[in-house]
Amino acid sequence: MESTKKVVPGQSQQHPGKSSNPKGKKKKSSLINVLKIALIVMIVVGVIGAAGVYLYITSVLKDIEPIDPDKITNSLTENSVIVDSEGRILEHIQNQGLRTVIKYNDMSKDLINAFVAVEDKTFFEHNGFNFVRLFGAVKDTVLTGKRLGGTSTITQQLARNIYLYEMRSKRDIDRKVKEAYYALELEKYLTKEQIIEGYLNLVYLGSSANGVEAASQAYFSKSASDVNYIEAALLAGIVKSPSIYPPMLTVEKVDVTADDYVIDDSDPLYTLIYNPKCEDRYLTSIYLMHENNKITDAEYEYAKTVDLKTMIHPGKTSQDEITSFFADMVKDEVTEDLIEKYGYTKEEATNLLYTGGLTIESTIDFDMQKTLESHYAIDNFTAYYGESTSVAVKAFQKDNGLSVDGAAGPNTLAKIKELSGMDTSVFTLDAYKKGVNSDEVILLKQALYDLGYLINSEDFPKVTVLLDNQGNIISEESKRLIIYKQSNLIDSSDNFIIPSSDYQFDENGNLVLLKNKRMYFYPHYQDDQLVSIQLVVKETFTYGDNEADNESLASGKYNVTELYTFEGKDVLVPNEYKSFDADNNVVIDKSFLVDQPDFFTIDANQNLLVSKGNYVIADKGVIQPQSAMVIIDYHTGELKALVGGRNITGQRVFNRAINPRQPGSSIKPLSVFTPAIDSGRYTAATVTDDRPVYLLGDPSVRWPLNWYEAYSQYYKHWGLVTLRESVQWSINVTAALIAQDLGVDTSLEYLQKFGISTLVTSGSTSDANIAAVALGGMTKGVTPLDLTNAYGAIANKGVLNDVITYKTVKNSKGEILLQNESKQTYVVDENVAYIVQDMMKTSVEAGVATPAKLSANNDIISVAGKTGTTSSNIDAWFIGYTPYYVGGVWFGNDVNIPLDQGSRIAAQFWKTVMSEVHADLEPKQFEVPSGIVTATIDIISGKLPSELSALDPRGTVRSEIFLRGTEPTEVDDVHVMADICTESGKLATANCPTTLVESRLFVKRPVPYNPEENLDSRGNPILLKDSQYDLPTEECDIHTEAQTTEEPTTESYTGVKPTVRLVDGTLFVQRPYPILLSDGSTLVLSVGSKINLDGSVTLSSGDIITAESISDIPNYSTEELDAMNIAP
Repeated sequence: MESTKKVVPGQSQQHPGKSSNPKGKKKKSSLINVLKIALIVMIVVGVIGAAGVYLYITSVLKDIEPIDPDKITNSLTENSVIVDSEGRILEHIQNQGLRTVIKYNDMSKDLINAFVAVEDKTFFEHNGFNFVRLFGAVKDTVLTGKRLGGTSTITQQLARNIYLYEMRSKRDIDRKVKEAYYALELEKYLTKEQIIEGYLNLVYLGSSANGVEAASQAYFSKSASDVNYIEAALLAGIVKSPSIYPPMLTVEKVDVTADDYVIDDSDPLYTLIYNPKCEDRYLTSIYLMHENNKITDAEYEYAKTVDLKTMIHPGKTSQDEITSFFADMVKDEVTEDLIEKYGYTKEEATNLLYTGGLTIESTIDFDMQKTLESHYAIDNFTAYYGESTSVAVKAFQKDNGLSVDGAAGPNTLAKIKELSGMDTSVFTLDAYKKGVNSDEVILLKQALYDLGYLINSEDFPKVTVLLDNQGNIISEESKRLIIYKQSNLIDSSDNFIIPSSDYQFDENGNLVLLKNKRMYFYPHYQDDQLVSIQLVVKETFTYGDNEADNESLASGKYNVTELYTFEGKDVLVPNEYKSFDADNNVVIDKSFLVDQPDFFTIDANQNLLVSKGNYVIADKGVIQPQSAMVIIDYHTGELKALVGGRNITGQRVFNRAINPRQPGSSIKPLSVFTPAIDSGRYTAATVTDDRPVYLLGDPSVRWPLNWYEAYSQYYKHWGLVTLRESVQWSINVTAALIAQDLGVDTSLEYLQKFGISTLVTSGSTSDANIAAVALGGMTKGVTPLDLTNAYGAIANKGVLNDVITYKTVKNSKGEILLQNESKQTYVVDENVAYIVQDMMKTSVEAGVATPAKLSANNDIISVAGKTGTTSSNIDAWFIGYTPYYVGGVWFGNDVNIPLDQGSRIAAQFWKTVMSEVHADLEPKQFEVPSGIVTATIDIISGKLPSELSALDPRGTVRSEIFLRGTEPTEVDDVHVMADICTESGKLATANCPTTLVESRLFVKRPVPYNPEENLDSRGNPILLKDSQYDLPTEECDIHTEAQTTEEPTTESYTGVKPTVRLVDGTLFVQRPYPILLSDGSTLVLSVGSKINLDGSVTLSSGDIITAESISDIPNYSTEELDAMNIAP
C-alpha cells in the first residue's frame, strides 16, 4: 500500500531538487504564464463555488435542531413501548430480547475491532467526517446519477440513528450535510468510546436484535463481552443488510427444504435455519480485520476454514406476562403503516419500530386480555403425572439445558425450585414420571404453570379418536390412517422405523422407499426439470394415558383430554442420491448407503431403522384441541383482546385467530339471513318447509342434512318453520333453500361487504356454491378475526369498522407519526341489521346457543349470536355480542380429528370469558331502531292469524317484528278443520259411524309431502316432525258400507278394538272401557273419551280426570272386553 504525504493548506512546501540553472527559462515562461492564468481562474471559480456551497449549507442547516448534550445519553438508550388503552405498558419492545444496552468497557475488544474495520477504519483518527469518502461518493453520484451512498462514518451513522432516523430512506446531499453537522457536534460532546458504545447499542443486526448484546444473545447465546473475533466478524457483516446477511433465518416449517441446514426445530410452527448468504460478508469482515491488523495471519487463515453453521447457538425466547399474539399484530400493523405513509423499506420501518423510541398506544385492554388468557391457562390440577405433565417437563428441561427425558428428577426439581420458588422439602420420591399419582405432583404442576409450561384442559373439548390395532388414529368413515402413534414411527432408541413392507432393495443394491407409506415425497421442479426430492417424516402423536382423563367410548374409540402432535421433518439424504422410479417410489442410490454405513440398520424383524441425526422431527408437541378467541369493540373497530392458541409461549408464533378455518353454520347470518331480510322478500316470519331436498343434483342423495338428524331417532326434518326458527335452531335445509333462492352471487357479495378476506370467488375450486355460502363448507375458510368483526357490523347497526390494533404512534419528541382510525363500510340498513340481531338473540334465549346467556332470561346484558359446527365436529364456533363487545371463539384441531362435542362448548366458553369481561358494566339492552314495527302472526303460515290459528295446540300465534311495510296482510289459510274417522285416521266418509267421526284441526301444507316418496338409507319413509298435523289426503278405507244402526247395541261392540291411537299420541276409546280410580272405585269410560299421554283422561263430555285420581288404566285386548260384555 503506497504511503501519501499529508498536505496542510496554507503551509509553505519544500520542493526537493529545485534547479538554479537558467537554461530553458524562456521556454518555461510561457508554460508558467498559462499555469498562472489557470490558477487565477481556479481561484475565482473556487471562491464563487465556495460561496455557493456556503449558502447551500447555510440553507440546509437553517432550521436544524441543535444538540442538547444532556439528552445524548438518553437518546442512546431510548426504546419503543406498546401501551394499552389506559396507558399501561404492554411491552417494552427492547426488553423482549431485542436490545440490551452494554457499556463500552464491557464489550469484547474483538467486537469493537471488527465493526471499526468493516464500517469505519479511520474512526479513531477522524473528527466525525471522512472528506475523502464523501468526495468519492459525490463524484460517483455526479458521474453516474446513482443515489448517494457509502460515505457515512460510525459517528454519522450514530447521528442519523439519534437525530435523523425519519430521514433514513433519503440518500441525498441534504441528509449528508445534516449528518455531517450532527457528526461534528457529537465529536465535540462525546468521546470516541461513547460514540462507538452508542453505535453498537443501536445498530440493527437482524432477527429482531438491536445492538450487539441482543444480537450476541440471539445468535450465540452469550454476552457481547464474550464474543470472539469470528463471532464478531459475523455480526459486523450483518450491518450492510440485516434482512439479507444474518447467519440464521426464521421460516415456517412448510417452507423448509432438504437443502436447508436446520439450527433449531423446537418451535411447533417455525424453524431456524442457517443462512449461507452470511458467508461472503463474513469473509469480507475477516479480510478487513486482517488488512487493518486487528487479527494475525494465523487467525485469519484459521477463520477462513471455520464452519459457520457450528457457531450458531440461538438464545431462548423470553416469556412475557401475556402471550405475544396481540403485540405481534400491533408491530405488524405499525410496520405496514410506516411503510405506506413514509415510503420506508421494511427494514427501515422495522428499525424505527424497535429503536426509534416510539410510544404506540394500542387498542388492547390489558385487564380484558389477562382475563381472556386466564381461561386458556387455568391451574386446577390433579395429582396424576400424565402425558401433559411429561411434555411440560421436557420443554422445561430443554429450555434450561437439562437432560430431556420428561421425568422430574433431582436436577429438574432443583432448577424448578430455583426459578419458581417451589417448596421441594415435601417431595418424597427421587423422580416423578408418568404414572405417578401423588399430591406432590399438584405442586409440581402449579410451578410448571407459573413458569408457563403447563395448562389445564377443563374448559376445553376433548379429541375423539378412533384407533387401529396398532394405536394409530384412523378415519371413522374410511378407516384411512390419519396420524401415526409416535412409538410406531420412533423407537425407544430414537430410530425412525421403516417396516419391511415399506421398502425393498433393487437388483443394483439401491434402497427403494415405497410411496404412500410413512413419508411424504415432495418433488421440486425448476424450469420443468426435477431438481430435488424432499423426504418428510409424517406427523405423529402422543396422548395422556391416565384412564381418568381418557374416556373409552367403544372398541378402539376414545375421548382424549390432551393429545400432542409432533411435526415430522426431513430424512437427510443429499439430493444427488435420490430419484423416482417408474412407480414414483423414491430410490436412494447404493453409493450413499456405502458412504454412510451408519445411516440405517436392519433389526431382527427386517425393519429398517434410520438412526437419530439422519432425520428430523419436532421435539415439542403441540397440544390438541386448539382454540382461539377474539374480542372487539365493534363501535370503533378496536381489537381489545386476542388469544391465538393454547399453551403457546414466545414471539412470532402461529396465530390461529388470523388463520382460516371452516365456519360451519356461523356463516349463515352473513351470507343467508342478512341478504334475505335485506331483499325485502323475506321476513322473520317467512315460512320454509324443512323437508328432504336433493340440492346436489342427484335425486338419490338427500342434501343437506340437519345437525339434529344424528340426535333424533324419529325426525330428520321439522317441517314448516319460520326464518326466526331457522336461525334459532340452525336448520341447514332452510338456509340452503333460501341461499338457492337468493342466488350464490348475492351471498358472496354480502360476505365481501362484511369483510371476509379469504373468499375464493372463481376457479375450479371456489366458494361459488350453496355448500360454501349456506353451510360454511368454504375453500379456505374464515379467520376468527374476520368472522368476529363481521358480526360486529350487525351489532353496529349495519356498519363494518375495520379492525385496528393501535390508535397512535408518537416519536420520542411526542410528535404523532401515525394516527389510526378504523375505516367504515356500510353493509346494510340498521333496521335490517336489527331483525337479524333479534333472530340471533332468540337463538341465545331459547335455541342452540342458550349456553351463551349472561343472565337467565338474557335481560340484564343482552346477548345475540350464532353457533357453528362443521361435519364430524371438526370445528366448533360461537360468535356473539352484547351492547358493548363482540367476541368469537373457535375450537378445533390442527389436524382433521373430531372433537367430542360441537358448538355448545364454544358457547359455554364464550359465556365464561364474557361474564368476567362484563362484570362491572351497567345492564344494557339492544336499542330498537325507529323503522321496526310489531305484528301478531301465525308461525305456521307466516300470515295474520285466523280463528283457527288459536286452536293449534302448539301455540302458533306469536308476536313478530318487521321492517316497516313488510308486515303480512293475508290471513292464515293453512289451518283447516276436517272430519276424521278415528278408527282409520283418515278422512271420514258417510259410511263412518258418527261415534267414530271427530272434527279436528289440521294443517294443509302449501306443497303436499309424501313420506313414501322420501326414503332414508334403510328404505324407511322419512316423517316430518309436524307430519301429525298434516291434513290427511286419503278417505277411510275401513267403513266402506253404510251403517244399519246409528247407535250400537251391547252386542255391536263385539270385535271392536278397545282404542285407537291418534296422530298426536292420545288413545281414542272406541267401546266402553273400565279403569280403576285412586279411591278404589271403577269408572267405565264412554266411547269418545281420550287417554292422554300424561296418564290423564279426557271424558267425552270434555271433563278431565287427572292422572293422580287414577290408580290403573288396564291395557285390554279386544277379546277381554268381548268376554266382559259391558253394556254401553
